Amino acid sequence: MDAAERLSGFTKPALVLWGPENVMMRPENGRRLAAALPRGRLVEVADGFTLMPEDQPRVCAEEIRSFAAS
Repeated sequence: MDAAERLSGFTKPALVLWGPENVMMRPENGRRLAAALPRGRLVEVADGFTLMPEDQPRVCAEEIRSFAAS
């Protein structure tokens, strides 16, 4: 709870990659996390589940590269 309350104080850009089909980490949690970060950006990755870098490594790399460049 402490960490969640401090998210609004993190003012740097933040990328949240989330799998909309993930059953362990529900899609609404990704949206809530991105919304809690003042400069959060949510990208939902199709067929990305709990281990997204394993499930969708190319998409993860592309999204991180794009985010870092912006």
